[in-house]
Amino acid sequence: MGVRVGRLTRRPEYLRVAAARRRAVTSTLILQMAESWQGAEAPSRIGFTASKKAVGNAVHRNRARRRLKAAAALILPAHAAAGRDYVAIARESAFDAPFERLTADLAAALKKLGAWVDSPSSPPSATAGGGLGGGGDALIHGADPATAPTPTLPHATAWREGGSVSP
Repeated sequence: MGVRVGRLTRRPEYLRVAAARRRAVTSTLILQMAESWQGAEAPSRIGFTASKKAVGNAVHRNRARRRLKAAAALILPAHAAAGRDYVAIARESAFDAPFERLTADLAAALKKLGAWVDSPSSPPSATAGGGLGGGGDALIHGADPATAPTPTLPHATAWREGGSVSP
């Protein structure tokens, strides 16, 4: 699908990325970027942060960070240039903005920084399949979702029909 994306875990790594002074500001996040010290062939790495001043209390900061991580998991493996380190800083609107806006802002930030790489294959859609049953596989294979079989548990079928369930 794309390059492997690692994580920034230590404060000096975050400071090195901030010192590079390359950043793109969008309505939901600030994306900072620096060339990796490991070279151009190294996998990209990303770190996430949300400050109390910008986002709010711990609940809001954790939710904003989780949402940034989910957006990065969709976008970065397919479209981030290798050999770069990124820091995504949540802004106040990252907490409750629509997820599509968050992913669009991350993609726009990558493009502003010149780190966007067109992928030969796009990442899988969140609605196609997904392992949730209920016709998701029909969308992948091109069948009509209205006629696709919905998986059911045998216990639920027996209970609905008034029968007993034997072990």
